[in-house]
Amino acid sequence: MPISIRNSTPNPVDVAVAYYNEGCSPRYGKRGWYNVAPGRTVVVFGGRSNHAYFRFYAEDAFGHVWDGGDFTDVPNEAFDMCWIANCRPGTPCRRLGFRDPGYFDCAFCPGDRLINLVLSSSRRQSKSSKILIALPTKRKLTSGANRLILKRRFEGRKK
Repeated sequence: MPISIRNSTPNPVDVAVAYYNEGCSPRYGKRGWYNVAPGRTVVVFGGRSNHAYFRFYAEDAFGHVWDGGDFTDVPNEAFDMCWIANCRPGTPCRRLGFRDPGYFDCAFCPGDRLINLVLSSSRRQSKSSKILIALPTKRKLTSGANRLILKRRFEGRKK
């Protein structure tokens, strides 16, 4: 059950995911950051899932956030670690809430799944059960510290 993220916004979006991982205890891992350019799609979970757990978090440099209620600490730089693992000492870290996309929670789901990140509800809902149209959470990243983290991350990509 490959899972992809499509960025249907005009801004680059950073994405982190949480997924079933037998090598972790409890059996959940987290991985990020995927940078998804406007109009692009990135596979964030390949292969076939044999468990019902997938979550995602996304943000752009303009304060749009796609988050949820499952919280964990993640580093500001690229990571691949177990859900309950803390950041290494001295590594800048944030506590983020991951979103449950709902229907993705199914054992042995057939076929691919797509999360389409959009900024407004004017985008038509997909008739396919394999596509989730995801609006940003109403709250935005507004603290100076978060804006600075995002600014540094996005500026680093331009080099």
